[in-house]
Amino acid sequence: MGFLRNSIYSVKRAVHKNPGLYQLGYSALTFNRDRLSQLLSGGRYPSRFGGMWTDRDDFDAQLARRNLPPSDQQQLRDWHENGYVVLPQAIPHADIDALRRRFDDLPNNAPAGLQVTLPEATQGVPYNPDDISVHASARIVDCYHHFPEARSILFAEPVKSFLETVLGAEPLLTQSLSFQYGSEQPLHQDTSFVIMTSPMKFAAVWVALEDVRPGSGALQYMPGSHQWGDFLFSGRFKHWDRERDGEAALIDWQTWLDTEARKRNVEPEVFYGKKGDVFIWHSGLAHGGSPVTDEQATRQSLVGHYCPIGVRPLYHFYKPGQRKVYASEGHHYTTSYY
Repeated sequence: MGFLRNSIYSVKRAVHKNPGLYQLGYSALTFNRDRLSQLLSGGRYPSRFGGMWTDRDDFDAQLARRNLPPSDQQQLRDWHENGYVVLPQAIPHADIDALRRRFDDLPNNAPAGLQVTLPEATQGVPYNPDDISVHASARIVDCYHHFPEARSILFAEPVKSFLETVLGAEPLLTQSLSFQYGSEQPLHQDTSFVIMTSPMKFAAVWVALEDVRPGSGALQYMPGSHQWGDFLFSGRFKHWDRERDGEAALIDWQTWLDTEARKRNVEPEVFYGKKGDVFIWHSGLAHGGSPVTDEQATRQSLVGHYCPIGVRPLYHFYKPGQRKVYASEGHHYTTSYY
């Protein structure tokens, strides 16, 4: 397995130097029936990379075909227009309390191999409780792999039901991030960092594990930004790659986001969720963490990223040890870390 992985990474590093070759290899690896269907749909999506059925320019006709209750139809219209929905009190507090007990016990009883991502690290690092501090933007990754309590939350029925509707298939959980404090992450679109074989066909879920207080770095977002079209890295790609595109491309992308927002007179909005509330956003929605101004305030939350079964995260192609799809109580997940 080590030889295979090293060989894959050697090829990957080589093609990074040639965007045209990278595009050829990427297109060949990620081509599937779903991608073909979206290509045949022509220009029906705001993005040249396709999307979900809710992104199509014939959304109203697509919605009418599904014969859904009026309340569900309005929820989907909001999703289509704004790029997010809120599910109030979708998660039982008892489930949240069970997961928080797991987190509280981590300094004394962390699962073997548990990893954290840090802004200065290019990959996950072993969990160290000293890394979890205000302004550190530390995130425990894929805790659902270790904790059934996290899977209960991330696959809660209201969450799974909505995802099944917009994705058009069973959701596959591919990544999670657990926060003790606000991330303070600049406004960004997940499509630049979370890479799927259908680049626009995934969604994310944010769960409030406590009431969000002012000053704690609440989630912020740009309504409607999922319809802003495409910024292309190296003139070709929806996702960013450090070796292929360089750090300067991220600055250009941030400038593009700012320009698009000013052009449309859109200002960030802030979500002050209550414990048990769920915020679900479209892969293209610009979002981030507002500044932490109260250093005593936590912002305990759990994030999950999902694609439909049939679409795959790109790490399945270059991390041969992380291709497994796990089954748990009728749900399915995969992880790039364990």
